[in-house]
Amino acid sequence: MTGMSAGPLTLDATFGDWGRVTSRFFSQVSAIALDASGRIVVGGSRPRGSYADFAIARYKPDGSLDGAFGGGGQVSIEFPMLGSVNRCHAVAIDREGRIVAAGSTEASGHDDFAVARLKPDGRLDETFGWHGLVSTDLSGQDKDDVARAIAIDDDGRIILAGYAASRFALACYGPDGSLTPTFGAGGLVTTAFGEGSYDIANAVVIGSAGRIVAVGETDAAGTMDFALARYTPDGTLDATFGTDGRVTTDFSGGESYDKAYAMALDADSRIIAAGVTSPDHEFDFALARYAPDGRLDSSFGAGGLATTHLSGPAGQDEAHALVVSADGRIVVAGTSIESDEGVLGSTYLSLVRYDSHGRLDEGFGTGGVAATAIAGNYPEVALDDEARILLAAATEDGLVLARYLTA
Repeated sequence: MTGMSAGPLTLDATFGDWGRVTSRFFSQVSAIALDASGRIVVGGSRPRGSYADFAIARYKPDGSLDGAFGGGGQVSIEFPMLGSVNRCHAVAIDREGRIVAAGSTEASGHDDFAVARLKPDGRLDETFGWHGLVSTDLSGQDKDDVARAIAIDDDGRIILAGYAASRFALACYGPDGSLTPTFGAGGLVTTAFGEGSYDIANAVVIGSAGRIVAVGETDAAGTMDFALARYTPDGTLDATFGTDGRVTTDFSGGESYDKAYAMALDADSRIIAAGVTSPDHEFDFALARYAPDGRLDSSFGAGGLATTHLSGPAGQDEAHALVVSADGRIVVAGTSIESDEGVLGSTYLSLVRYDSHGRLDEGFGTGGVAATAIAGNYPEVALDDEARILLAAATEDGLVLARYLTA
């Protein structure tokens, strides 16, 4: 679908400043989560001189900063290595309302997995790891290990997913922050999709029977493809999923550049992955839906795949986040860059809604596509308990958090 005109959504005037909240506290925005009270937690990074720290902010349902959290609603987290670069890529909230933030910390010139747990009031939880902090070197001091996603299972175990030495990497921590010895090898798992392949996990979810699904990208077939792996609760690849626990998806017969950045499970335990594909040198929103056994779901889109082009000839569109509503509709947030005679312009945030069959939802925006008028990158998206859309992203002025009304 090419060159679509995106219609606007209605900002919720009861939220923040006529529908928006801005904050210079953030230089990068990477995560959004809602707690049981409807409060909004945003995670990312903030500068500290030439370095960076985790940045966490909590907002009340009306968009005002929650003064009961940290210092006026905001918390920055520095890991012990003096001068380190600490980047938060994911947040989750456990059953006790504690906030778990994950990403990476630089140590001795390389990145390690990093995770912090905050009490509901924003203080570091000293019952977790070392004064609330844990870092893990998965692949040795000459390799980067970065956690990109987080999930918490019913036993309170914290699962981080990302990459280590160019492999899918998972780490499992107990509620006290110690690695779980019964998971993988001493709490750690790495997975390759091919000999010498470059594999990155960008999202993780925990499904039925405690099985763990990670999604991202691999170049095992010579071009970049969607990559999925499913694990049993002990970190073993699940042989009932795909081929020996792994699935790859090529959108355009080996010619495209395909990456999955986000994932969700629907009510039928089907896996929905979203990202980007690049047929004919364009970049399009790309969605794939998989049956619980890893096969593409033929009832979705065209043979399990759906692509959408928003920004006109030679423009670039990438999906970065998704959420599934209670009625099975899929809201996808991403970026669109218009092209004028081959010259790329500004990057704007776009929202697209699909029905449960992967078709554009005609009742949303214009033909399923909505413009936001926000110039930003790497958006995150969530739905509150009234099905309003929360969109968070980094802009030149820091964080923009917006809430939209939907029919």
